[in-house]
Amino acid sequence: MNVSIVGAGGDIGREVAIGLIQDRIIARDASLQLVGRPDGRSGTLLYGFVSDLLDAYSENSPRLEVALEPEAVRGDIIIFCAGRTVSTDPRETGDRRALADGNASVFETFAQAIAKTAKGEEIIIVVSNPVELAVHIFSKYIDPSKIIGMGAFLDTIRFRREIAADLGVRRQMVRGLVIGQHGPGMVPLWSSAGAFGMDNEEGYARLRRSRERNRMPPREAVGMIRDLLIAGKVEEATDRVREMPPDLRVFVGPYVTHMTGAKTRVGTAGIVLRLIETITTGNQVLTACQTRVCGEFLGVSSVIGVPVLLNNQGIIHIHPLDLWDEEEEAFRRSAEQINELISQY
Repeated sequence: MNVSIVGAGGDIGREVAIGLIQDRIIARDASLQLVGRPDGRSGTLLYGFVSDLLDAYSENSPRLEVALEPEAVRGDIIIFCAGRTVSTDPRETGDRRALADGNASVFETFAQAIAKTAKGEEIIIVVSNPVELAVHIFSKYIDPSKIIGMGAFLDTIRFRREIAADLGVRRQMVRGLVIGQHGPGMVPLWSSAGAFGMDNEEGYARLRRSRERNRMPPREAVGMIRDLLIAGKVEEATDRVREMPPDLRVFVGPYVTHMTGAKTRVGTAGIVLRLIETITTGNQVLTACQTRVCGEFLGVSSVIGVPVLLNNQGIIHIHPLDLWDEEEEAFRRSAEQINELISQY
């Protein structure tokens, strides 16, 4: 199975490329296409990156190719991580509208180009933000079931990790989904949370205690942490995040990681690799991702994170769930926020 990484010269793109070869997720007889643009830094960087990869992994490396035009993209799996990202300066607000304005034309250009050359079986994994806007634009030209928005998938894996940390178990033992917007409108579903082997009153009591401690609105939590980071109090900011409940840490924790300058490239790339491995092995998984829904989930029409079944054919089913009233209300608010943004493009 051939893989293309659009935005391969960026932080996440390079981490994904390294992981695909290092973990032997992509076969030696397949091709790994590194896609950049001729008028940017990647126009020269990617050729050096190929040489660097071969120095490290020549025994395991697939065929490595550099492509600098959207029309050249030809992978069976296309990982889209091109475009602008949010500044790592906490004094800047990270306006989603500005990010959308900056990336909409990039999404449009590649969506149209890929649609012209695609065979119809390609799976597109969207990492770029705003992920809902990217999925919205790609879905205008390509079968939405083939487009997987990574935002809710990332948030879901992070939610499980945070619950696992509080319960003192491994992440693999934890279940739980995050739906809605990849951002302040995310909706962690405590109604879906649990841990295998702890399905008893004691286990649920531990979950309740984890959920109920030190609660505050997400925007207020980010504002507090932002003030600490601007003041240079990184250690205190990190300590404050640890005191928050898991569903709040899912949102605030990556913000701190990004704003320290470390960004979230390692974690994001690692989770992208897990998804690619699931797709290439043909396994079926219940998770969450951003996709276009037209009433299939709670009657909502939007591009939004919902529970889905995924396999090597893409999204094969939008999975119904019974939500708590507060979760359903939050999900509908999230859809309204997303629709307000994507309606402009």
